[in-house]
Formats: sequence, C-alpha cells, structure tokens
Amino acid sequence: MASKDKGVLSGVDGIILAMAGTIICFSLYKCLQDAIIRLKIKVFRAGFDSRPAVTVRERKLSRCDSYTDSIVWIKEDHHIFFAVHGDPSFHDFFTFKEKMFMEITKTRTLVTLAMLSALGALLNLIEIPYPIAPWLMIDLAEVVVLVAFLMHGFQGGVIVSFAKFFVSLVIKGPVGPFGIGQITALIGSLTILGFYMLFDKVFRSKYLPAIIATMLCFATVMVVINYLFVTPTYLSQKFTWYTQLPYTLDINAFNEYFGMSLPSLGFLGWLGPYGEAIFIIYFPFNLLKGLVTGFFYRVLKPVIIKNFIKRA
Repeated sequence: MASKDKGVLSGVDGIILAMAGTIICFSLYKCLQDAIIRLKIKVFRAGFDSRPAVTVRERKLSRCDSYTDSIVWIKEDHHIFFAVHGDPSFHDFFTFKEKMFMEITKTRTLVTLAMLSALGALLNLIEIPYPIAPWLMIDLAEVVVLVAFLMHGFQGGVIVSFAKFFVSLVIKGPVGPFGIGQITALIGSLTILGFYMLFDKVFRSKYLPAIIATMLCFATVMVVINYLFVTPTYLSQKFTWYTQLPYTLDINAFNEYFGMSLPSLGFLGWLGPYGEAIFIIYFPFNLLKGLVTGFFYRVLKPVIIKNFIKRA
C-alpha cells in the first residue's frame, strides 16, 4: 500500500478538519454575540445605576448632541436613565463605549472571516466532475468569497480568498506542480471578487446583469491564464510558458489524451489550434461554474443580510 505524503491530509481527514473548524468558528461567533450583549448591559449599568430609572419595553440608546439641551435620555436593558448634559464623566463614558465597540467589531470580523475560510475549505473538498472534461471539478468555494465581500467588503473577500488558498494547500497538498491548481483557484477567486465589485457599481446593484458580466469576465480570464501557463505547466509537470511547449496541441490531441470527443468549432479558427482547444474546454466550464456560484450566492444573499448584517 502506498504511503501518504507527510503533511498532506487525506480527503476524509480534510473534510473532518474543515467541518470541525467551521463548527468551532461558528460557536465562537455565537459566544461572542452573547458576550457583547452582556457587556453592553454591564457598561451601561456601571455609569448610571445612581440615576433615576423607569422601566420600558424596548432596548434603545438615544442621546442629544445639542449644547442647548440639558438632559440626555438613555434607554438600555429595559430602563430609562437620565444623565445631566455637561457631566465630565458623560463624555468619558461615551468615548470608552465607542472604543470598546470598535474593538468588539474587529474581533467579530476576524471570527466571521475565519468561519467563512473554514467553510470555503469544506466546500472546496466537495467537487462534482464536469461531464465534458471529467478532470475539471465544479465546487462552490467561491460562494464564500462573495459572502465575505457582502459582509466585510473587498478586503474581507481578499482575506478569505488567501485563507482558502493556504487551507487547501494544507488539506489537499499541492495540486499539480508548484500547487498550480491552488494558484489558479486563487486567481479565479480574486477575479470574481474584483469584477463583481466593479459591475455591482456599474449596474447600480442590479444583481442579474452584474453577476452575468462578472462570470463572463471570469471565464475569459481563466481561458487566458490556461492558454498562457496553467495548461502547459500541468502537461509538462514543471512551470512552462505556452511558447515553450515541445509539441503542437489541438482539440484532437486533447481528445486523444483525455479520452474526450469534443468537436472542432470552425468559427474559432482565428485562435489557432491550441487556442481553439483551450477555449472549447475551459470557457464553458468556468462560465457554468461561475453561474452556479452566482445562483447560490443570490439565494444566500437575503438570508445573510437579514440575519447577520442588519443585526450587526
């Protein structure tokens, strides 16, 4: 029996590790939410227990910033507290509260990004073979990149993309020479992220045209990088530029090598035999993968907004 490479987890071990990481991160997130609520209550009580209080039903904070007003009403934890405007401790209290809120927000962001990265690693292990070219796999790992963008902006999406890249290297080991499989996936994640951010602004948050334009650009970029170095590197098992291939490739060569039966398309003749083969194989695959990703993101988007963003 062949032994495993050191430092590389099997598929089952990787799934268990990713699931455990997701559960742990989600548990930390829920514990953090509860801790924030308890801490807010304690802080508001600490400075205003000596103030007169009236029981109310809602939990709300309101303050008056006008220098002509002498009373500030603070509603928190089912009580109304009265604070005299101009009290020196009043400004210090709110300054401390704002700093505390910023620290809590940073911690919550880190926990959320860690949870999304673990989920992305899990989804990266659940692969469906592309029927036309079975060595290509469709997964939903890019959905978490778009969710990270929705929750934490472009920076959050970039962090999750790189975290997913490194976790995949640990769990699956380098795919292809120099980990070219993970490098290609990272380029794909950043491409989707960048173009979606662009087209979301161009189309003024109209989802359908934005996601279609994004995935068309994504499929095009993936064709270009496969043409230039990804496919030559896979075939040569070392980093190879397309001009360094020692043999000529066309769709018939791919059909023979991979056992496929893809037809040649005459209208793509201007790309040359090699370019035509790359386009026929990779453009439909990446477009399909992108549209599936966009569909699942569209389904999850209102749920994320309702349960995570509006409650933050």
